[in-house]
Amino acid sequence: MSTSYTLEEILEKQCEKLQDLEIATIFVKSKDAMKEELLKMRTAVSQKCNDIEIMRQKLDEMKKQNNQCRELMLHIKAVSKKINHMKRNIPSELIHDYYETQNSLPLRSMAGEEFTPVHTVITDNREKQETPMIDCKKVLFNEPEVCLMISLIGTDEFSKIPKYIIGRQSLETVNNFINTINQILKAKYMFLSLGKAHARKQGDLNLYLHYKKQEMDICNDNKYVYFFTGEDYERQTKSKLDKLKLNLMIVLRHCKRLREHRIKNDVRYIRFCFGRRGSVFTRNTQLIKIRLPVELFRRNEDSSLVCHERILPFSIPRNEVICSEIISIVRSTCGDKIV
Repeated sequence: MSTSYTLEEILEKQCEKLQDLEIATIFVKSKDAMKEELLKMRTAVSQKCNDIEIMRQKLDEMKKQNNQCRELMLHIKAVSKKINHMKRNIPSELIHDYYETQNSLPLRSMAGEEFTPVHTVITDNREKQETPMIDCKKVLFNEPEVCLMISLIGTDEFSKIPKYIIGRQSLETVNNFINTINQILKAKYMFLSLGKAHARKQGDLNLYLHYKKQEMDICNDNKYVYFFTGEDYERQTKSKLDKLKLNLMIVLRHCKRLREHRIKNDVRYIRFCFGRRGSVFTRNTQLIKIRLPVELFRRNEDSSLVCHERILPFSIPRNEVICSEIISIVRSTCGDKIV
């Protein structure tokens, strides 16, 4: 069965075919230009792919840097926490003294280098510099620490003090008061360690005997205590123990830094530290000053002064038995040359 088309339908189909032929003809004629455009587009797409890969690498590097920054931030927070803890607990006086000590070290070394005598000996056309002479008196009789200091109060311990005891006082005020007490104890026991003869020369024999009487009243045979009184505070600071300072005394008693010992109307503020007489923890040491001839001394390999194979002690506990033994050893070695 044949299909019949009208003239208009046939013309429309022929027109569509003509349009397709025209488009195909245009493509055939401009194939070189289209090829160039396609190559350009391919190059552009490849460049975009390379840029994307570079951006991906940069993104990975940024991720690594971000992780490193996070770790660094954690370290900075930890260090900042430690610094804040040290700032709250270390008194400003210690930092100031530390900087003064560090600044004075170069000056001391320069002074030592400038005034140290050097002896030159010429042997076999060679110059040899001898080691500088050391003062035996300074080496032998170096005074040790005469009094143990009261430890300062930290932030954690300060926060545990009840409010009705501490009041409105700050940690810095309490530690400054402790430093003042330490200076009083140091001055007092340094004075006692110099002995009765030194006190007589300075005209303070009555004060020395007064201190000794106080020691006999408060110390027994087994224990030795460090203490001071209100008179000692007034003598050193030129000020009285007012109500504020007495309240600070209560704070130190609460923190186990001091305790009170009353004898009639006299109050002694005792440091919380006990030591046995003759031990290294007590002040009860004195220096036995023995003058020996120079020829009896020789210098050991470790630069210590030795007297006939017996090392002379720097400080000896004030114990009659120990002192007599050491003196007998030195006398047996040096004979009658002890002054």
